[in-house]
Amino acid sequence: MQTLQVTVTIRHDCPVVGVAGEVDMTTVAQLRAAIDRGMVPNEPLVLDLTRVAFLDASGLRTLLGASGDAVGAVHGEFFKATRPAATMVVVAGLLDARWKVEIEAEAEVSA
Repeated sequence: MQTLQVTVTIRHDCPVVGVAGEVDMTTVAQLRAAIDRGMVPNEPLVLDLTRVAFLDASGLRTLLGASGDAVGAVHGEFFKATRPAATMVVVAGLLDARWKVEIEAEAEVSA
């Protein structure tokens, strides 16, 4: 079993969480702790996963959860009680490790 190495650094005024090794149910807590350390409200966070050899479902769930937490925090700060209307569909079998995945959120507030 390979160990997980995580670092949190700042590059170009942006926190970068670097991950190397295998992300599975025995190491996923380390990943989440590093993401939490790197998150700054209303600021971008880069996750460098180029040195990850293995990512299981618990790792994917952690990455999606962190993204959802960030979107929720921004929504709560800017839209207060306005509830989002969103539907997310993830079909993991159609994802390719070579693709760049970007998560985007939009919201509209009427006066």
